[in-house]
Amino acid sequence: MEKLEKISNQIVGEMAKSPGMVDVSSDLELTKPEVRVLIDRNKAADVGVNVREISSAVQQLVGGEEVSKFKDVERAKRYDVRVRLIKDQRMNPEDISRISIRTPKGGLIRLAQVVKVEEGIGPNLVNRKDRQRSATIYAETAGGKALGEAIAEVEGLTKKYLPSGYSHSFGGQAEAFKESFQYLIMALVQAIIIIYMVLAMQFNSFVHPLTVMLALPLSTVGAFGALYLTGDTISIMSMIGMITLTALVVKNSILLVDYTNTLRERGMERNQAVLQASPVRLRPILMTAVTTILGVLPVALGYSAGGEARAGMGRATFGGMFASTLLTLFIVPVAYTLLDDLQEKLKSLLKGKRKIGK
Repeated sequence: MEKLEKISNQIVGEMAKSPGMVDVSSDLELTKPEVRVLIDRNKAADVGVNVREISSAVQQLVGGEEVSKFKDVERAKRYDVRVRLIKDQRMNPEDISRISIRTPKGGLIRLAQVVKVEEGIGPNLVNRKDRQRSATIYAETAGGKALGEAIAEVEGLTKKYLPSGYSHSFGGQAEAFKESFQYLIMALVQAIIIIYMVLAMQFNSFVHPLTVMLALPLSTVGAFGALYLTGDTISIMSMIGMITLTALVVKNSILLVDYTNTLRERGMERNQAVLQASPVRLRPILMTAVTTILGVLPVALGYSAGGEARAGMGRATFGGMFASTLLTLFIVPVAYTLLDDLQEKLKSLLKGKRKIGK
């Protein structure tokens, strides 16, 4: 327990020094004043009193015990009735020795005959987690400090101060934040996989979906840039905005790639089809992008009740959509030609191997 207290105090001290962390405390305290009632089992057995009767008497008369309930009919209230010694008879440790209990023969003895009362210091409580002794450290964030930043700092402190054989875990808002963040990352990965599968079926190709999905990393540039410029951090709400972007930004690329493929099917040469598709699809791309950006603008500005909590989502969506729209018009056509050349080279290599095999 002493070593556990030393480690927790070191971490508490470092957390208290960190700007933005307030009300840092630990529930483990080994210097709490306490009164110890030591029972002489031999003497108790001689008078016929067992340990349970002694502990029950001390609990009832010093700590108090609920024995009934009183119902006030006029006020329609119910009160607990507790049995306890009056205040003057339970203020000093010596008062425990003066408590009398009845023996099996009907006589009364004072606890001083069978117990020894000592004053000392000890832990205020002994917490356990997974059957191991534990200490809980509490803290709050203030001054605009992000919860994710605070978690990262605490992780660093645990690596620095926790020796081998000790472990740590988070609770409260930190635990919920980490779990939610993991689920959101999984949701983002699943969304990307599903989008690729749908596009592969639509274009009947494994290459063109990659061209379309190139808008995703382009949108993250704008999302992170918007969060940086506004002083926001990567939070659960901003992650929800990024997941929303996966469905929004690919439509610009779909318009370009789909129309380019349509022109090529009509017999137009690839580079000419790419050059013609971009100007033709510019208007619908800008129309859908501008409506989306203007739609999330009130959320990004946080102009509603509790809007600041949702502002991260709006800002990530705003920045990602803006950057993706601008970059898609230049990068997607270039990527289309490069990946198409790569596809043709792979086809020629495969045909060459088949001929050699024959």
